[in-house]
Amino acid sequence: MTVQECHQVAIEAYQEIRAFLESNNYLSSGHELFGWTEQRREALDHVKFTLKKRFVGTTPAQMSARAWRVVSSPQDLAGLYSSSMRVSLKLVQVVDDHNVIMYRVLRSSRTKKAVQSLFLVSRFHLDSGGYMVLFRSVNRNRLRRLNYDYTLDRAWDEDVEDKWLDMFTWFVTYSGEACYRLCSRVLSCFW
Repeated sequence: MTVQECHQVAIEAYQEIRAFLESNNYLSSGHELFGWTEQRREALDHVKFTLKKRFVGTTPAQMSARAWRVVSSPQDLAGLYSSSMRVSLKLVQVVDDHNVIMYRVLRSSRTKKAVQSLFLVSRFHLDSGGYMVLFRSVNRNRLRRLNYDYTLDRAWDEDVEDKWLDMFTWFVTYSGEACYRLCSRVLSCFW
């Protein structure tokens, strides 16, 4: 992918995220767990939800930079998954300092089933002063392997059934109400 294509994916995703956040059509338990609060929107085929938490002693830029170091590295990102899942993550392309493409296969330790994802991980500064880290699936047909004879083949895992998981996850760090110099609020969403 090109930088321009990454930016286009990020712009379209951000527009969808803003529409989601600006609507007041949420359900919530109203409870807080370890400082996290939740809001969700339920549909027939999926649930969209957000988690929010305030972190004291760090700025949005610092939180975003720390998160980027983890999520832009296949080894570090794999460490965030449950030990009950066998995760294979491969760095497919480093587009620039703020955009990488990864290929992921998730296998259950109890079954032979697996799902694959090809996704962009992008980090960008928001006009509001916060930062966003975005995980967004990209068209898997872009994933090709160049053979020694210069022909192209599918590059995804041949041992995995053709099951693909669409990925749209993001988090925003920002300074919010009651936040002063060293405070960040994190807003995460998983679709």
